[in-house]
Amino acid sequence: MDIARWLLGYTALSPRVMSIGGRFGYDDDGQTPNTQVVYHDYDGPPLVFEVRGLPKSKDLQRDSRAWSSGMDSPPGFTSAHDRRDSDLRRWAVLHR
Repeated sequence: MDIARWLLGYTALSPRVMSIGGRFGYDDDGQTPNTQVVYHDYDGPPLVFEVRGLPKSKDLQRDSRAWSSGMDSPPGFTSAHDRRDSDLRRWAVLHR
């Protein structure tokens, strides 16, 4: 998230933040959230950060071996979007 903030040219934390999330998709006693959306309300373009920890389908949720390849996001890159959901820029994700 910091890298996206820097690429937008912001050097300070946003003056206003809204976050919503929870634990969705499981009928268990887990308490760790697996979904979160954060909206950083800067005076310029906002920064929206989303984390989802659910596989695409119920079948993949039951098969823990499929988690690494079945997440609901394209592997290997991240992107920035404008308000019309058009790609502004894409970056490769570096794994260490």
